[in-house]
Amino acid sequence: PRTRELAVHAERVARLTGLRLSPHYAATKLASLIDELPRGRQRAEAGEITAGTLDAFLVRRLTGSDGTEPGHAGRSLLFNLENRSWSPELADLFGIPLSALPPIKPSVGNWGRYRGVPLTAVAGDQQAALLGHGGWQEGITAAHFGTGAFVLAGTGSSPKRLEGALSAVLASTAEGSRFQIEATVNSAGSAVDWACTLSGENLDGWRERPLEPDTVPAIFPAFRGAGAPWWRPDARAVIGDLCPESSSQQLVAGVLVGVAMRVLDCVELLGKAVSVERLRISGKLTRLQGLAQLLADASGLPVDIAEDEQVGLLGIARLAFSGLEGSQRHLPGAPPLASRHRPRWSKEHAAEVRERWLAFSRAAIGLGDLRSRGH
Repeated sequence: PRTRELAVHAERVARLTGLRLSPHYAATKLASLIDELPRGRQRAEAGEITAGTLDAFLVRRLTGSDGTEPGHAGRSLLFNLENRSWSPELADLFGIPLSALPPIKPSVGNWGRYRGVPLTAVAGDQQAALLGHGGWQEGITAAHFGTGAFVLAGTGSSPKRLEGALSAVLASTAEGSRFQIEATVNSAGSAVDWACTLSGENLDGWRERPLEPDTVPAIFPAFRGAGAPWWRPDARAVIGDLCPESSSQQLVAGVLVGVAMRVLDCVELLGKAVSVERLRISGKLTRLQGLAQLLADASGLPVDIAEDEQVGLLGIARLAFSGLEGSQRHLPGAPPLASRHRPRWSKEHAAEVRERWLAFSRAAIGLGDLRSRGH
């Protein structure tokens, strides 16, 4: 409800933060928590309460001191992306005293110690995944498949704004910051889990199966709304091209194709801001060879699969070692690869498949418009 009340400020919030006004982020939650605590607002104004994201909580518990890093601070809707500091304007808008916000520190540095062990780096999971893929360098584009799918691209030492995408700090050192743009598919692994549960299919049997978009139902997997480039929380999943002969295997294949197409929606969007020469992917679903090959075929890009599903662990390890060594030399670089897929389709066939998908997506979003008007 509070987010709806602030809708008139959505454009200003986006300009300052690089994000969209959404209850998903921390600001409205922190304000509610402050108001629920006994004398919470007075204590926050006096600096007796620290209002922050998960990293601030963990840093306080581990080291005894307060702090947050720019990547996490940027998820609060209280962070000015251009000058990398708390915004008094946004703090006032959301009703959070500046005195309650933790100091912002570089992602890499001396954060303190836990039982004698130095804490040298702090980062969020998405940022760590991009760093694991080598995103410290500008133009590296990666997709990480989990419950949802996050498509991220490094933009170097300057933030880039792109309509339909989000902008954020990737990580920072004492020498400066690196930035990213990102686009989100809300339902990826969760949509596949739904299809497997409904059909009784075991995903282990899909590791080597090809995916052919022309032979499966068209499925728009917006089980939790549609992310980039529409950002429509009211959107719903849509299934088309069903017939009496449609099988349980085709249902699972249709969801997998839909997830791949939604990821490529995001890749094409980010390609308007950075030069995408290849796509690096990680996560459980990337063990499905048909999914990876479809991404390559439909995009016309080479697709590299990281050897480790949890490439974010490599990213945070790189940051932590940089903090110990005092050098950035280990931050760039690709992760070890499990395999590489090269496109096999003609440009004409890939363009035809993508155009059919985009037409279906527009129709699926249009159904949400009809529902919102009460039809």
